[in-house]
Amino acid sequence: MLLTPHTIIGLAIAKQIPNPLLSGPLALLSHFAADMVPHWDFFTNGQAAVGWRRKAIFIDFSLGLILGLAMVWQAWPNQLQAFNFTLCAFLACLPDGLESPKMLFNKEWWLANRALAWQRFIHFRAQLPWGLLTQLVAATAALRLLLS
Repeated sequence: MLLTPHTIIGLAIAKQIPNPLLSGPLALLSHFAADMVPHWDFFTNGQAAVGWRRKAIFIDFSLGLILGLAMVWQAWPNQLQAFNFTLCAFLACLPDGLESPKMLFNKEWWLANRALAWQRFIHFRAQLPWGLLTQLVAATAALRLLLS
């Protein structure tokens, strides 16, 4: 799944469950649950992160970051909720972040290799356009919870 839907799901969890001790682990688990939904991502057909893919990954990352920062800004001065948004957005994307040295820079790192092995085991990849449609549905549902 792309990073932006993972971020939105993590933020929705933070909004619905204000206790970081509960919402943080749920946000991390949401990453794996979301990756089990049929979806398309930049590596669906095993391509390397070069050219347009690298730019698209940067845009996806930036959009998720902007959404996360907007929610932190909106939560302020409630420091606990601002922290919760930060934590949940981070944890919802963490498994993909662990993969980034290998996927983006072809750098071997034992933790990246372990994360990739687990992700490949649970991923349910789908081709376009259906793989984007499932993400759009998931992100829209999470966005509705986030903005409610």
